[in-house]
Amino acid sequence: MTTEAPEIEEEREVDEEEPTVEEAIGKFPLEIQTLDKMSDFIKIAIYADPGVGKTYFLGTADTDKRLTPALLVDTEGGTLTIRNKKNIDVVRVRSYDDIVKLIQHLRQPDHSKCSHRKWKTIMIDSLSELQKQIMQEIVRTEYNKNPSGRDPDVPTMRDWGKNAERVRKVVRAFRDLTGYHIIFTLLQREIKDESSGVTRIKPALPGMLADEIAGFIDIVGYLQIIRKTEEKGDDKEKSTKDKDKPTITRQLIVQPITRAIAKDRSDALGDRVEDPTLPKMLDIIIKEVATTNGNNKGQPNRSKN
Repeated sequence: MTTEAPEIEEEREVDEEEPTVEEAIGKFPLEIQTLDKMSDFIKIAIYADPGVGKTYFLGTADTDKRLTPALLVDTEGGTLTIRNKKNIDVVRVRSYDDIVKLIQHLRQPDHSKCSHRKWKTIMIDSLSELQKQIMQEIVRTEYNKNPSGRDPDVPTMRDWGKNAERVRKVVRAFRDLTGYHIIFTLLQREIKDESSGVTRIKPALPGMLADEIAGFIDIVGYLQIIRKTEEKGDDKEKSTKDKDKPTITRQLIVQPITRAIAKDRSDALGDRVEDPTLPKMLDIIIKEVATTNGNNKGQPNRSKN
């Protein structure tokens, strides 16, 4: 007796039209942006010793409508330098929760509905101090959970790990805000490489965090003061007071030409910027992009790695 194989119903081809590119993108679950849209705003971190002029540098945005109104996120309580800047608002933050609330506010499509004006630039002054505040908050919280088993002044390895992760989240969150120029300031520190004996200058953040944060930002600059002595006229005619009087200028190193960590993804600023200001840097980047693209759109470029 033979058994016949069951009939297999042939699959019918369904004539369906393929979606257009626009329809496919419209259904894509993630937000898609073109590079020119992502290149409208600059992300900068500058670091230096106290008193070199980091907050002064932030204040140079005050008269430029491309950069203001601006919001300065103050963690240091050192806003005396910019006290007369009318287009820069200040908000003081003293905890990680304060920062989280601020970022949530800035993520709103139109934060000006609950603010007195729409900011174009967000300045964090300084990330080094914010890192310390976050650490103090972590240690205090853990101590309150277990007072008998903790030193209230000494962070544990777990505390350091939690601190580093929170700082990373803060930097990424500010960096990824759309519609703003983002400027971080930090203090500096020197680290000696025991194997080579070379002392490097880095942003003042613990462990490898300085290198990691530098990788998140488009432009990382080391701000320094240059003192030059200029002799004018006959030395014999100079008074002791005026003799060899130094001229003080500032330089922002934006390429790794010294012992300091630095980089410039725009590749427009050269290796340094003399007497740097935010409008000056923006002008240089806009000019470079206009030349490269062969047009006058005047938008900063972040396409380079």
